[in-house]
Amino acid sequence: MERDVEEMRMRVSLLDSKMRVQSECRLREELRSEMLNMVREELAQHDKQLKKRENGLERQINKVDQKMNKFFVCYNDVEDEEDEDDADDDEDGDPEDDYSGDDDDDLESIDDKYRIYILSLPYYG
Repeated sequence: MERDVEEMRMRVSLLDSKMRVQSECRLREELRSEMLNMVREELAQHDKQLKKRENGLERQINKVDQKMNKFFVCYNDVEDEEDEDDADDDEDGDPEDDYSGDDDDDLESIDDKYRIYILSLPYYG
């Protein structure tokens, strides 16, 4: 009888140990699962932030592209005007008139246009 009691205690002890191990394994798996879910959520939030940042940068790039296009259109217009002025000066055949200084006012206004445009560009320093 005493052996039976001892054997029962041993079985109960083994069963208890087995249940503890199973419980610990289950808890570890749950903890691991929760941690993975937390990491996934953090990655999703980080991904959203990166997308927002990317969209913001694309908008800034588009704005700069538009401003640069306006600048080049303005620049090309000014060059075309200069070419027309040079062509007009060359037609009369008098080289002294080509450098008479009458164009200085035009050059100053052109410089002002560029200066104003360049100052309106955003600074990324």
